[in-house]
Amino acid sequence: MKYISILEKPFVLSGFPWIERNNNLCRLPMDFLDLFSDGLKIMAWHTSGGMVRFKTDSERICLKAKLKPAYMHPNIAMIALAGFDFYMGEGRNKAFYANIYPEYNTWKVEGEIGGGLAG
Repeated sequence: MKYISILEKPFVLSGFPWIERNNNLCRLPMDFLDLFSDGLKIMAWHTSGGMVRFKTDSERICLKAKLKPAYMHPNIAMIALAGFDFYMGEGRNKAFYANIYPEYNTWKVEGEIGGGLAG
């Protein structure tokens, strides 16, 4: 299996307007973070809504990610706070396919989806 960074082609990353300036997935300009409240500083690292688009003829997709530890509410399971959802198709033909969540009690995400993806 060959792993490719989401910052490389053929991937198209959206939802992170400061990616070129920050060189990471912070959703606010890092050089101005000190101007924001503590709550906004925390939320700046929540990547919900970010999207990676790509096209493949692969039969399977493997994902590895290391998440940045963030504020955790004691009554919310990790599965509700972090993970990756996969959709197939384009535009109105886009449909949910699968998701991969962090390993229990860690900030690592590793998994595989497949079995006829290309078909």
